[in-house]
Amino acid sequence: MDTPFISGTLNLWLFPADLDEWRDCLDALDAGHSITWRDATRGPALSVERDDTEERVRVTIRDSMTTLTTVTVTVPLADSWFDDAYDRLERACKTWPPTGDH
Repeated sequence: MDTPFISGTLNLWLFPADLDEWRDCLDALDAGHSITWRDATRGPALSVERDDTEERVRVTIRDSMTTLTTVTVTVPLADSWFDDAYDRLERACKTWPPTGDH
């Protein structure tokens, strides 16, 4: 996460099932729903809550395992963000193909 006020990095392991779940989260977020990714797994959880205007989202990263830190920021959400997120996901899947029919 990186904003003018907050920045941070956390190393973590991702598995094919994590990539499948992220794809589902991206699809739901793109359809206008709020999402939480990796809530019941090891490491940090990422929640994205859509606001009523659809122009901004509230992003919360909660690391209750390692750093015991929670950060919430409100950020703009442009359509181009989805293009970039799907592109990054596809590159990750080509590096380590997920299970399933994606």
